[in-house]
Amino acid sequence: MGTLKRRILAGLGANAFGQVLTIVTQLATLPLFLSHWDITRYGIWLMISSVPSYFSMADGGIVNAARNEMTIALGSRDVLHANRVFQSALIFILSMSLAIILVVVAVLFFTPIVKNFEQDYAITLLILVIGIFVSFVNGLSEATFCSVGKYGFGTVMGQTIRLAEWAGGIFGLMFFGSFISVALGMLLMRVAGVVLSILLSKKYAPEFIWGFRLAELVQFKKTMQPALYFLVFPLANALSIQGFTLLIGSMLGPATVTVFNTYRTLARVIVQATSILSFSVGPELSRLYGARQYPQYHSLFRCSQIVSVGLVVLTSAVVALIGPWILQFWTHGRVQYQSGLLWTMLLYATVVGFGHVPKVLLMSINRHSSIALASIAVYAMSLLCAYLVGGMLNLIGNIFVMTAGELCLVLLTFYFAEFEIRRPDLAGNC
Repeated sequence: MGTLKRRILAGLGANAFGQVLTIVTQLATLPLFLSHWDITRYGIWLMISSVPSYFSMADGGIVNAARNEMTIALGSRDVLHANRVFQSALIFILSMSLAIILVVVAVLFFTPIVKNFEQDYAITLLILVIGIFVSFVNGLSEATFCSVGKYGFGTVMGQTIRLAEWAGGIFGLMFFGSFISVALGMLLMRVAGVVLSILLSKKYAPEFIWGFRLAELVQFKKTMQPALYFLVFPLANALSIQGFTLLIGSMLGPATVTVFNTYRTLARVIVQATSILSFSVGPELSRLYGARQYPQYHSLFRCSQIVSVGLVVLTSAVVALIGPWILQFWTHGRVQYQSGLLWTMLLYATVVGFGHVPKVLLMSINRHSSIALASIAVYAMSLLCAYLVGGMLNLIGNIFVMTAGELCLVLLTFYFAEFEIRRPDLAGNC
């Protein structure tokens, strides 16, 4: 088996491992916490722990953009440039993290804004925020593995750290039972995991030098241009996922929202399946692009598209077949099976799944600015259309509006991807 295939298969296994890990921890978390806390206390924890998620985009997308540029640079064997990108991103992450943590400390402990905020709540929130910024360093460590062709290893390492962090929180819950002990257990395990990741990075990705000597402001500015567009994607997803949830709730009622989100979660298994493939292929597209191996780059993209289409069709068929049973088991019969609703939602997820590989192609070479801006525009228009005509439609009608927007976005994604793959300077080498 070729080296390229082995790396892709390793990436597929690592991403599948991450998906399984997410499912297992999500299923185990609720009963474990409720065995030690009552519903009210657990609800407070959920509220506190949700706040740090707003800081998860504070890196400005620099980790994703730097990873792609580092991979492309090593693909062309430009180790010096890869280190300039790496160290410029590292110094930004550390300085930005320190500045924001100091602001959070000032707000939590030295201003009247949260004067009614209990002390242990404030300390817990601070610990959780620090954990977010530690994760940025880990993301950059994972990027070094990805850049040298060890994407699978780096991904498994990151997922293992996430599992250790979760276990640290459960340890704090079981033996001490306070908010602070849970948050501190999570942070300590994350820090230990990141230290180990850095040490392994020095061993398995020796091309990268952990330091600041090669950091350059000019290089940072260049990397920040595509980095900022990476932030548009989570904003666009929030506009689509949360936007339609709120809109359907306002027009059709909260009970309909429960049905809508349940069916959408079930159908998006298709999207998750295609993401396992596309995110495994992404680093290899970056590497081939940087190495100017354009025939292989072109071939990998085409093959990935074909496999992705087959995966979408197969996963759709499986969900359609076992969907009624899953709904009954998962919701204990509280959300009834409706064949029309399931098939409509499967159509929506299928359309989204078809666009995943070309989207990752654009992201892997930092050429995603156009599709990022298009995502915001298309989702905004979809919400507007649903708002204008949604009152005259039932739930299935609103899903058709949502699907039409996704179809427009997929067509645009294919157009931009084809433009990149057929660029004159690349096409002549294919």
